[in-house]
Amino acid sequence: MAYQTRINQQRQEETAVRALLLDLDDTLLLNSVDAFLPRYFRALSAAFADLVPPERFLDTLRTATMQTIANTDPTRTNAEVFWEAWEHLLPELRSQRDEVRRRTEHFYREVFPTLKGDTRPVEGAREVITWAKEQGLAVVIATNPIFPMAAIRERLRWAELDDLDFDLITSYENMHFTKPQPHYYREIADVLGITPEEAVMAGNHITNDLVPAHAVGMRTFLVNLAPVRDAPFTPDGEGDLFALRAWLAQHLA
Repeated sequence: MAYQTRINQQRQEETAVRALLLDLDDTLLLNSVDAFLPRYFRALSAAFADLVPPERFLDTLRTATMQTIANTDPTRTNAEVFWEAWEHLLPELRSQRDEVRRRTEHFYREVFPTLKGDTRPVEGAREVITWAKEQGLAVVIATNPIFPMAAIRERLRWAELDDLDFDLITSYENMHFTKPQPHYYREIADVLGITPEEAVMAGNHITNDLVPAHAVGMRTFLVNLAPVRDAPFTPDGEGDLFALRAWLAQHLA
């Protein structure tokens, strides 16, 4: 591991940054998981209460999500893995597949936007993204792709960033891996047509955002507004989004 780390550092020193990967929650959008998830789970289970009891619904949702996170099959999208697990766990709903999908789409279109609560934009988010694009960097919303695109775009709206042009927004429809799989970060690099060493991952979560990105050769920046320091790790940079911009300026070609 130490030998590989030295190789990664040498490659990074020789390579200019071409892409900025940004986590969403508690990086660009202040969103307390402890407050958000309970209201999200209540609302989602209520949408299916006449088909499956809420407790069983939530158990199924958690199990299918964990199976999606554990998946390393590059031939199946996260959405395909999730729905396959869902139908395996709730076989009685297979005959109502179209209705389940219709309700899911309706939920994220009509109900999810009401769950904004006390989420709020992070100061400096628009500025650093706009600046990065002006420098010619590809900018990626690298949020954990266990949600459909509709939910991620809505959270970008809460962050007041939905009008910006991103090179990639990862969702469960377009990705084949999730955090904290290193494969997720390598897939992003492949989609962008760059090497991992040409990318920087900025996020607030050590285990989900930084450790796996570092494992494939990316540089890392800890956004420390609401950091989750759940593993011993030293990022390449640390600070708020204004500090991220200053740090990036030092690593451009």
